[in-house]
Amino acid sequence: MGTLKPNSTPWEHNPDGQMVIIYRINMKKLHDNIQDRQLYEN
Repeated sequence: MGTLKPNSTPWEHNPDGQMVIIYRINMKKLHDNIQDRQLYEN
């Protein structure tokens, strides 16, 4: 959560901004999935 800075990039003026958002969301999902696996393993 702390690494997400929505104000750091002007997505409205950045044609790749949407991809950055999708990338960050996917990375967060991946991170959450890894945490869930670790919880199940313990």
